Amino acid sequence: MTEFFPYGNLTWSEVADLPRDVPLVLPLGSSFDPEQVAAQLGNSQRLGILPSIPFGWRGGKPSANEKRINEYGAPSRRRRSLE
Repeated sequence: MTEFFPYGNLTWSEVADLPRDVPLVLPLGSSFDPEQVAAQLGNSQRLGILPSIPFGWRGGKPSANEKRINEYGAPSRRRRSLE
């Protein structure tokens, strides 16, 4: 049986001590089924669940600022001007 652990609750030293082959999963959407993901990953002994990425729009809930969105890979104005 797979042991699920919340990656966001680990200390820096606990993260450093994780074996490099432990799968880390970023859940997307509202229908995330940890047991199904574990099965798809071969039922590894441990599986880390990463914290969700905050997203949204101005005036909506949840919201995120443009700087945060750019940190996650949205094209920046600077990159577009270089193309």
